[in-house]
Order: sequence, then structure tokens, then C-alpha cells
Amino acid sequence: AVTFTINGTTAIGATAGRTGVKYAFINVPAQLAGNVQKNGNATVDTTVTVLASDIKAATGTVLDLVTTLTGLLTTLGLGATVTNLNNAVTALNKEDFGRQVFTSPVEQYSSTLLRADINQGLLPIITNALIVRLQAVQTVVQGIASVPFISTVLNNLLNALPNTISTLGNGNSTVSKNLIAASILGSTSVSFPTLVSSPIGLTQD
Repeated sequence: AVTFTINGTTAIGATAGRTGVKYAFINVPAQLAGNVQKNGNATVDTTVTVLASDIKAATGTVLDLVTTLTGLLTTLGLGATVTNLNNAVTALNKEDFGRQVFTSPVEQYSSTLLRADINQGLLPIITNALIVRLQAVQTVVQGIASVPFISTVLNNLLNALPNTISTLGNGNSTVSKNLIAASILGSTSVSFPTLVSSPIGLTQD
């Protein structure tokens, strides 16, 4: 058993490539083609950032509705509620998702290439974190008494929040996939556990 480790210090997707799937590759020398086999999932250790603009895109109309509601609440003089709502939104928009360690499935991409699908392991971590943040916003909103002046916006937001949470909870949704694709990885280490067998018939080292 041999574990290969890739270390990267340059941010992945910081300026480009924030679409599609993030993969880590092990390139096996041609002389060892077929002699290096995957042996379980890869372990990924990385730091994750999601830009506020991408969080907004993933949460649909929620932030726009919150902004409108906050303005109406301010007009009504409900400062304490506005503060609670603003705090929840600030937490929702936090770009730093911190250090994450997770496993990702490894695929024998070819006889000389092994690859780990980083997105697949990252997806539940980021979407679950956003869901928790949205639920905090939802808790504040559910505590706001409906009055005619705000009823339309409040009802729209109360409908939008569970719909958005449900969409993010679906790993196959376009919204979830786009969110993970847009994430930026900082310093990253990916370890591939493998089984290596000796090649037969070599005439030189």
C-alpha cells in the first residue's frame, strides 16, 4: 500500500475556472500503467471560500426580499428586529467557510491516471453550512408579526426561504452544483491511498 499526496498552495479558482468539477489527479508513469490501483477514497484537506456574489446567486430572491423587509421594518421603527435580521444576513454572507477535511471518491480515469472528485465531497459541507445560515434567517423572519404594511414581502420571504433550503438540500440541483463549482480552494492537500504491484519484465530501473 502506498499513499500519494498532492500539495497545492495557489488558490484554485480564485480568478478563473469557477465552473465545472474540481478534480485532483495522480499521473502514474507509463511503465507502471495498470500496476497502481485505487485503495479507497482520497482525503482532502483544504480551506474554502465562497464569494458573497455566489452566495447571493445560490439563495435566489432571499437576500433581495430581506433587504426590502429590513427597509420596511426600519420605517416602522422596529430597530431590534432589524438588528437581529442584519446579524443573520451578515452570517449568511460570510465568505470564509474555513478549513475542511473530507473524503472524495477516486476514479481509475485511465491506466495511468487516478482522479478524485473534490466537488462530491465538498458539496454537502458547503450546502449544509448555507442551510444552517438560512435557517437562522428563517427563525428571525418567522418571529416577525405580520402587519398590512409588510405582509406581502414577509409572506414572499417565508415562502422563498424553505424553497431555497430545499433546493440546496438537493445535491443534484443546478443551484447546488453551481455553488460548489464557484467555491475557491486555498492551500490544499489531497492524499490518494493506492495498491502498487511490481511490473513484470523490466529491463532497466
